[in-house]
Amino acid sequence: MRFKIFIYTIVITFSLSMNFALANCGIDNYRFGSSSKNIAKLLPKDSYQIFNRINNYHKILLSHLEAICPNEETSLIQDTNVNFIFIRDKLVAVELVRSSRDDLELFEWARARYGILETSRLDKNQQVIQIDDGDRMIQLFLGMLPEAVFQNVVLLSKNHADLFELLGRKEDSINWDTYEYPEPELPL
Repeated sequence: MRFKIFIYTIVITFSLSMNFALANCGIDNYRFGSSSKNIAKLLPKDSYQIFNRINNYHKILLSHLEAICPNEETSLIQDTNVNFIFIRDKLVAVELVRSSRDDLELFEWARARYGILETSRLDKNQQVIQIDDGDRMIQLFLGMLPEAVFQNVVLLSKNHADLFELLGRKEDSINWDTYEYPEPELPL
């Protein structure tokens, strides 16, 4: 019994310290619907790359948590990538990915930051937790790899369902063997 209390104390202390450590990080301050140019203006120069997955439809701005939270001194910021996901140049999701460490730091930080009570299940190969948070969904994914723990936190806009449907139709129309798009229909 004492051992369980000791473990719970360590987990709670760690979670609270991570919450306070990145309290001023501002990852929640990026507004859904913003353009990629507006998001890029908020980031330090040379701290991001932009990839057009599907021209004029799907764009990803890749950065690192270290560039977004430069004043923080926690190991979480060192190996965590941040992906800003745009459809039709509107921000629809912010994704944090940590895949190179054998810890639960990102998962525990997100649980503490967003008040998620469900704990990690180390007896499972993967775990998904999804909560409704007003105009967004927050999704945590935890996957056990042989040498590391894959952790993913996604802040997903609920106000842009039309853009997700548009992207889905666009992806469905692509010939993935040749990566060719069908000819656009001409208006009559």
